[in-house]
Amino acid sequence: EVEFMLRDPVKNDQDIQYTLAAAEAGLLFMEQIEAKAQALGVLRGTLSRHILPYGTTDQSVANQSSKAKEVLENMPDEMRRRMSDKEVAYLVRGANSVRKLIRVKIADDNDLNQAQESLKTTARFFRRVTAEAEEMSIGPFRLLQTRREGQRLISPAKPGKPSNAPVFGRGGGHYQLKQQQLYNQQQQQQQQ
Repeated sequence: EVEFMLRDPVKNDQDIQYTLAAAEAGLLFMEQIEAKAQALGVLRGTLSRHILPYGTTDQSVANQSSKAKEVLENMPDEMRRRMSDKEVAYLVRGANSVRKLIRVKIADDNDLNQAQESLKTTARFFRRVTAEAEEMSIGPFRLLQTRREGQRLISPAKPGKPSNAPVFGRGGGHYQLKQQQLYNQQQQQQQQ
């Protein structure tokens, strides 16, 4: 479910680390746009439309991006006077990064709420994958791949029996990939 929110698929451990870092950075951007919109006395969506405008009416959401120079040139004077070039550049980079990471348009407050929830879900998911993989002494992508394929891991509490506990669930014990491999080998030997 989380992976459907992402623009690009996760293909390795580095992608997982990048996605987690980008989601966390995106959440910081969300906090900053909220604070700046409040300081300016405008809705977050209003500020976001200046930070990340559509270039043309036929521009796709997937191609929505902006450059700080263009934003500065097109921003209303009253808003422009109350923002530094650095703030604008930071917000533009943040908005572009969020758009690059997740499949969501950013045009109004509801879009920003959806983007923020998607970022929270993504960060929470990949933190959990990383932590569980570390407990298992395997790479996070290997764990994710195992779950994608619908394979079950063996619970060390009951060697030789598949665990019914979800890998990404809370509690339910620790899992060991080596025990899974041993169990699979035993099953293959029994079938021969």
